[in-house]
Amino acid sequence: MSDIITLPYCIPKQEAIVAVSAGLRPYREGGIRIEKEIRGGKTFYHDYGHGGGGISLAYGCAQHVVKTMFLPQGVSKEEPVAVLGSGIIGLTTSLLLI
Repeated sequence: MSDIITLPYCIPKQEAIVAVSAGLRPYREGGIRIEKEIRGGKTFYHDYGHGGGGISLAYGCAQHVVKTMFLPQGVSKEEPVAVLGSGIIGLTTSLLLI
């Protein structure tokens, strides 16, 4: 008995293809945004716009946000925090906040 699983090869109909794009990474024309903003009594820490460099810059940028903007505010570990964004920057920031 073989453990190899063979999946069927799928050839989509040409009229079913809506668009084709490859290698596109969102970025911010003004460069990376790392800053604190207070809106409606809530504090937001922005860290986005890394484009294709996010994987390389994730740890350093997340560490910068946590150490220089978040922790100096005296926020306790028990205070609820929400990280919006599940890209590499958001995941790394979440990991450092644990």
